[in-house]
Amino acid sequence: MIKINLAQRAQASFATSTGVKSAGSGLLSKLSGGGSSSDALGKILAFRKVILGGVILFLASTFVDEYQDMEIKSVDEQISAIQEKAKQLQAFVNKTKSFDQLKKAMELDALVMTTKVQTIQKLVEDRAVPPRMMLSFVTATPSGVWLQELRVGKSEINFKGSGSEFNQVSDFMRSLGEVIYISNVTLKSTQQVKDANGNMVASFELTANRK
Repeated sequence: MIKINLAQRAQASFATSTGVKSAGSGLLSKLSGGGSSSDALGKILAFRKVILGGVILFLASTFVDEYQDMEIKSVDEQISAIQEKAKQLQAFVNKTKSFDQLKKAMELDALVMTTKVQTIQKLVEDRAVPPRMMLSFVTATPSGVWLQELRVGKSEINFKGSGSEFNQVSDFMRSLGEVIYISNVTLKSTQQVKDANGNMVASFELTANRK
């Protein structure tokens, strides 16, 4: 009984091995279209090469896309940095313009204030001159000369009066010539007339330029 079972197992194993070989041969035959086993193996290797090439192309394409994305991101960051620097520069330029405008405004204000101060000083000086000028006229008037009219203009001064003699009128003109506030003392007219008391006097009219 044992020998019979072993023989049966050996036959079953042989049958299985034969079936596998037959199945493998059938698959190779289908791939080769009925050709030899070497042709089928070549087609399998070629198919594997095609698959491998596709995988390589896919990986390469993926790497290129990722590299391009990285480069684009880097360029975008550089552009953003340049734009930020441009904004900062523009802000500095605007501040500089504002400073220049403020400086011009301050210079203009300073000029206006200086002009006002000069005008005030001139007015004060002009107000101080007439009393001094009047005092100098009084000092320059010799005895025997009487001023009847004195007109002080912006540029010219007119004297009208009389003297007991023409010599006093000449002395008055010389004294006025020494006054620092006037120049070009000129005798406009002179004549001998009677005064209110009936005495003969020398009337005169003088002009002088105001300095």
